[in-house]
Amino acid sequence: MWVHKDEIYVAGADLVNTVKVSLHQSGRWRVGYTAEHMSGDNPLWPSTGDRAAWKFDAPPFVDGVQEAFVVAVVRSAARPGTVDEREQVVPIEDQWNRLTGVQIVVTEADVSVAGERLVFPEPLTLKNGRRVWLLSFYEDLPAREPEPVPAGQVVRVLTPEKDGVSCPGYLLVGMNIG
Repeated sequence: MWVHKDEIYVAGADLVNTVKVSLHQSGRWRVGYTAEHMSGDNPLWPSTGDRAAWKFDAPPFVDGVQEAFVVAVVRSAARPGTVDEREQVVPIEDQWNRLTGVQIVVTEADVSVAGERLVFPEPLTLKNGRRVWLLSFYEDLPAREPEPVPAGQVVRVLTPEKDGVSCPGYLLVGMNIG
């Protein structure tokens, strides 16, 4: 996650030049392929028109707080791998009945967020004075049997309009074929 002026961007370290989430101050948010990726030899998206695969409206501020974006993963999506030193890792417990995630919260300049859920002790500050916080969270799920290590992962993009969630986000789930 990084900020530029009054915009917030989210991307995995290994995908930062391919696809990113752009939370624009205008309230027109999008998940799209980067200009760098689209100018390459084999873009994953049609090169005609808009680079955005998904577009959605920003959630409202309530009492100076905006639940902006979530990235969540279920245990069945976890695969062995190495950690990129540029990324802050929120541990995923080895439990099959738990959702683990991070939530981007934007606050007005005079509103603070505190507590054990903070991933970083200090927020990023936008040019307009608003502050951007990253919080971790865990949510209990119905008990289920363990699944095999997935062959791959799929990212589901969830939006309030289509999925009934409080804010837009990514849900990483495991995928096994066969």
